[in-house]
Amino acid sequence: MGLFDKFKESINNAKESYNNANAEQAQKWAMDARKRAMSALQRGKDTVDRGNIDGGIKEFNAALKEYPDFSEAYAHRGAAYRKKGQLDLATADLNKALSLDPNNAFAKSELGNIGADQK
Repeated sequence: MGLFDKFKESINNAKESYNNANAEQAQKWAMDARKRAMSALQRGKDTVDRGNIDGGIKEFNAALKEYPDFSEAYAHRGAAYRKKGQLDLATADLNKALSLDPNNAFAKSELGNIGADQK
């Protein structure tokens, strides 16, 4: 193997190491984002439970900023909108939650509550 071939192989190895490191970093960032989203979801639920619906919605928004496909955050934000009487927003969020997780029992229940609210 000539000097040029060794140099080329070295460059390729460096690129592969860089790509692997980036993939590992991306996985770590995604895990951290999910943890932050879970924390924001819990803060939102606690805030709504204390009667501060708008504050809870802000926390659910923070959860969705961290993890945009978070079915539970959509479901709980939808429930908060329902409590505020904003049924269009509630329905949209609950349907989004179900599109992400068709088995989300909380979202299904809240959609049923909206139906009962409208009778």
